[in-house]
Parts: sequence; C-alpha cells; structure tokens
Amino acid sequence: MYLTKFHRQNILSPSGRDYWNKRYIEKMLSNVKYIGDSYVNTTEGEYHYSNHHPAII
Repeated sequence: MYLTKFHRQNILSPSGRDYWNKRYIEKMLSNVKYIGDSYVNTTEGEYHYSNHHPAII
C-alpha cells in the first residue's frame, strides 16, 4: 500500500478504503475522461478530442 496525497487528505478510494492502490492511480491517470480528452466513435471512424472538457486531475 502506498501513502498518497489522497490518504494524507483523508480522501477515500473509490472502493471506500483508506489507502489508494498504485494500479488504480495508474489507471486513473491514463483514463482520457480524467485528463480532459474524449474519444467519439462514429460510422466514419474514431475521433479524438484533446481538451474536450476540464480535466478532473
């Protein structure tokens, strides 16, 4: 388990635990929704929009 800024600020993990799993943090950082990007699939193809919305992290 890792001591993170989340833990020091008493922010529970999505599963309600005191400690954040390193893998979950890595997954969150690589999720386009968290970083403000968006992917849209259409019949013509897939489109990537950078800075589509404000980043959560």
